[in-house]
Amino acid sequence: NAYINAKMYYDIADYKAAISAFTQFFHDFHAPKYREEATFYIVQAKYSLAENSIDAKKEERIADALKEADNFMLIYKVSEYTDEVKTIKEKALKLQDKILKDKEINKNN
Repeated sequence: NAYINAKMYYDIADYKAAISAFTQFFHDFHAPKYREEATFYIVQAKYSLAENSIDAKKEERIADALKEADNFMLIYKVSEYTDEVKTIKEKALKLQDKILKDKEINKNN
């Protein structure tokens, strides 16, 4: 099924394909059983994609991952994934801060 295919992309670290497949899963199927878990995997995939991106794309992708984490916490106020999403958000904020500091250093050189 579509959920299993999307999860397979995530498991093999093809994060762009996983994000696309999970998003398509939401549009095609309204299965509440997998919705929360799929949303969590999108948060993880967006962060992993950002973390592994080239510098030119990293800042934008980190912002996207942070937005996705905030949306998750807004939709699922109580979730078994809350702690993991908070950890992802903390790591994303640190990475975002590092990118901004590196930009500032490069600007001053």
